[in-house]
Amino acid sequence: MRSIDCPIASFQVRERKNGWALHIEGSEAFFVKDAPLGEMKLVRIFVAQPRTNVQFVIATTIEVKPSNVLMVGLDMGLNNLVALSISEVVKGRERREVEPL
Repeated sequence: MRSIDCPIASFQVRERKNGWALHIEGSEAFFVKDAPLGEMKLVRIFVAQPRTNVQFVIATTIEVKPSNVLMVGLDMGLNNLVALSISEVVKGRERREVEPL
């Protein structure tokens, strides 16, 4: 098993003077330097040799602000390098036919 998910009822995060201690039911404590702020939903522990990594899944709200920047869509095609949503086309290199040996 390379990873395990721990639901909210099976762990506790406590602040220490040099970081955070993650206590998971049935295992030793993990010490992490930075713990995310927000409502934790899940802790995922996975092994990527030579270390063990911890991922925090948190609930957060994101405020989307309107932007004055013009948005442009890109379509990478076969005939042109790029076609833009504002009706501009960026030509690619011309193809040369190669004669078989």
